[in-house]
Amino acid sequence: MKAYESGGEARNPIANFLAWCNQQLSHSSLSDKTQDEAYFAMLPSIKAAALTAERSA
Repeated sequence: MKAYESGGEARNPIANFLAWCNQQLSHSSLSDKTQDEAYFAMLPSIKAAALTAERSA
């Protein structure tokens, strides 16, 4: 673990780590997909559900 002098100094390394986790690290709980793959695969069904709810209102 690295100690940073300030939050600003830590911002880029943390952002890079989170991007790596979301884009490259596969998860067994997501059927070995990355978090991005799992999220973007769900978007069409989320949009469809929102449209259906909007039309029902």
